[in-house]
Amino acid sequence: MNEFRLAEREALDQQQRTWEKEGYRVLREPTRKDLPSFLGNFVPDALLVGEDENVVIEVIHKGNEQSNRKVREIEKLLEGKPEWRLEVLYVGTPRSALTLSDSHTINEHTRSVASVLSVDPKAALLLLWGIIEACARRLDPDNTTRPQSPGRVVELLAGAGHISLDDARILRNSLQKRNRVIHGVLDTPVSYDEVKESLSVTKSLVSKVEEDAERERR
Repeated sequence: MNEFRLAEREALDQQQRTWEKEGYRVLREPTRKDLPSFLGNFVPDALLVGEDENVVIEVIHKGNEQSNRKVREIEKLLEGKPEWRLEVLYVGTPRSALTLSDSHTINEHTRSVASVLSVDPKAALLLLWGIIEACARRLDPDNTTRPQSPGRVVELLAGAGHISLDDARILRNSLQKRNRVIHGVLDTPVSYDEVKESLSVTKSLVSKVEEDAERERR
């Protein structure tokens, strides 16, 4: 997904709750059957369906003349249609979008965990969770363009079938220790075996990332 598409989705996400509070039914990426015939081949980014009026939503890039022409064309389509209006959302690039670590970097840091683990299981645990989120962002980039809570990361991975229910349980148990340490409870006991179990789950995720990267190179 390119930067403009990410910014577009973010803009729609931010506005959707407001529209719904105003009583509109929000249709994101409406199909042609959702649209009136007078729009012709034009399919808006979203459609608001209300009791007294309907709204065509179009997201455009700031300062883009081609987008400005598109707005004028849509306005012409809506002429003489008092029950319809156009609402334009102007966007730039997405805010602080996270970049993805490549599969080589992820694999390299995963190998480092074993070395750290033999010296300091707590430090290994924190590094491991950074790797887990990096894997989640590679495997599910559309839902992880912003930092996610570790709990949300586990839910995303389990929901998409990237980890089993047993693996999810292991990571949730590990997460409790991770949260205590990261929030300053430094005397939290973290054992070698606990981290090793989570490392095993993480290695399976890394393998999936590498498989995806290999498919992309073909």
